[in-house]
Amino acid sequence: MEMTEKIEKRNIADLIDEIGSSPTCLSILLFIAALGQNSISCVIVYMTEFIGTVPKFYCLSDRCETLTTQYDAVGKSVSDVICKDNLTENKDFLFDKNTTSYILDFNLYCDPSKASLLASCIFLGSLVSIVVGMYVFDAVGRRRGAAVCAMCSVFATFLGTFCNSYTYLIVIRIVQGIALYASFNGCYVWILEFIPSKYRIYYNTYSMLMWCAGYPILILTAYFIRDWRYLHLAISIISLLITVPLLLLPDSPRFLLSVGKIAEAKRVLKQYAKYMNKSVELEGAVLYDPNTDSKNSTLRQRVLSFFEHKAMLVETVVLIWGWLNASLLYYGLNYGWSSFGDSPYLNYTYVAIGETAAYIVLIALTRILGRKMGVIASFGGAALCFLIGMIEWQWTEVWNLERMVSLVAVVMISMSYALIYLYTGEVAPTSHRGGIFSACNISGLAAFLGPFLSTVSEDHKVRLGLCAALAGSVSVLFLLEPETRDKPIPEKPSEVLQRRKNQKLRPACLYE
Repeated sequence: MEMTEKIEKRNIADLIDEIGSSPTCLSILLFIAALGQNSISCVIVYMTEFIGTVPKFYCLSDRCETLTTQYDAVGKSVSDVICKDNLTENKDFLFDKNTTSYILDFNLYCDPSKASLLASCIFLGSLVSIVVGMYVFDAVGRRRGAAVCAMCSVFATFLGTFCNSYTYLIVIRIVQGIALYASFNGCYVWILEFIPSKYRIYYNTYSMLMWCAGYPILILTAYFIRDWRYLHLAISIISLLITVPLLLLPDSPRFLLSVGKIAEAKRVLKQYAKYMNKSVELEGAVLYDPNTDSKNSTLRQRVLSFFEHKAMLVETVVLIWGWLNASLLYYGLNYGWSSFGDSPYLNYTYVAIGETAAYIVLIALTRILGRKMGVIASFGGAALCFLIGMIEWQWTEVWNLERMVSLVAVVMISMSYALIYLYTGEVAPTSHRGGIFSACNISGLAAFLGPFLSTVSEDHKVRLGLCAALAGSVSVLFLLEPETRDKPIPEKPSEVLQRRKNQKLRPACLYE
């Protein structure tokens, strides 16, 4: 009688949930090491706010003294005093050059739009990183792809040490954006493919807290290194040290399985189990990914399915609108602190405290309100802050009601930014999740416009009114979205429609 050996089939998603069900200190440390790219992303994104500020100046002429007094009375800036009245450096005034600035080196202090462009062009690179990431991560893997991109970012930052022109610095910022955001997203996907689904909200919080860890790194480095070229050198060295763990960590077992490296995928899973103080027997087992079929559908089929399933199309459009406004308001606020005065060291210390508080509160907020209502509450709270900030009330030279409520708005927008990222992963069907995330990444355009938000109008009421309208519109439109907390994630578009019916969402025309 011929004996046949039964082959055990193991679902890799269930296997990862089983292995990672009880995280250990070692596994958490490994994930934190990979999240270092979040910290350095924060450093590089905001470093222009420290190396591109207009320094203080000292009047040498009576005309300068008179104009400064007049402009201070109406809250005008340094550039208004110097540029609009054609004051001459070394004759009418003298800059404090204890801290170097590319604004002075490239004579940009009378052209703030060029300074804003230099800050924001990193987000043009982030748009290109979507395409770069899709190719690199599928070609060489999540971890290797993230490591390659991180090294490119290190090299681009190092080149800033030798920068001698505005155009050269623009190119460096764009390359930084391409490499940095590709690395950032690669690490996010890498960890997501190791984390059990029930822990993703905590990972999302850790991820954002590691972003906040970049603020003290930047503040302290910029405080002790006041030459902007040497600051590029210092940050490139820090970036290199933070990138080292990516060169040592294993690749994602899901990626390895998708490219047919079965033996290596099993080896990584066994290593992962060892870190979790567990044992797993995979000898003779056949691994499979339940999402393989959805990944094999063509791009054309996935795009056309949006028009076949109106519910999924409407939910995706609302998501994109939420992402656009989260990016615009987040970077608009965080690139606008210099307009209040004070030093960037203090301004970004306040931001770091506010954002850290936001990400800690986020877990409690989602537990109490859920994902959908959390997004509505955070955007609605931000809209209310902007409306309150329109009231005129100044109690010191640098502190007024607008600045105070803007700090509260940063907390609200930071929560919405983190929450909408998590919500997208849960609301999108498995078959279309990658495409929906890619579509939402058009928010890089809004991030590019963010630094220009402070230049929309000289009247702060106009700026704040616009911000309130944008944040409020997201809150209203999200009433159309479903709740995802403790709900099964749909695998295909038809399940999106069924979810809406189960939750009795409107409008009813989407049920057709």
